[in-house]
Amino acid sequence: MLKRRQVALFLVFCCLITLVGAILSTDKESARETDRKNKAETKTGNDEGAALNLDIKTVLLHQGEGGIELWRLKATWARLLKHDDLIMVEAPNLTYFMKEDGKTLLVSSKTGDIGQKSKIIRFMDDVRVTQDDKSFTGDLLVYNGTQKSMLFPIGVDFSDAGINARADSLIWFIDQKFITAKGNVFVEFARSEKLFIK
Repeated sequence: MLKRRQVALFLVFCCLITLVGAILSTDKESARETDRKNKAETKTGNDEGAALNLDIKTVLLHQGEGGIELWRLKATWARLLKHDDLIMVEAPNLTYFMKEDGKTLLVSSKTGDIGQKSKIIRFMDDVRVTQDDKSFTGDLLVYNGTQKSMLFPIGVDFSDAGINARADSLIWFIDQKFITAKGNVFVEFARSEKLFIK
């Protein structure tokens, strides 16, 4: 009776090993097929295939110059992309540290992207830039890390201590503290004076 039990247990054990082997073999083949499909998508230039499938929650990036922190960017989510060395971000918040007076400039938007090689950061959708009483709002802001400039290429509203202004485009060279606005520039002063320049 004991031998029959041992034989029965041995047969059950063999069946289990065979079953597990079959399952593992199927999983490996399925994984190989998925890998082949992903490689094919990447080769054909499919946008989904171009993404690295690497999403990062709460990303923090820094840039310094001469041993001093120049800016710090925090975002709730980031996705790394293979092409163009691009990082797509959600809810980016950038703190820019002004060299001379030690003040900070705050930039926020709903989405953005960061080109690490090009040193270009684009802020998109509900862009806000604030420093003390100054406030800039628009739909697109392009920060150029080489020029240290902020460009609103498709329209901007600006306000500062009793002045409200609007323009088709505006560029701010941060270190030079120089701002140029172009196209349908409208300025309204607190004393109800208005200035419109085409």
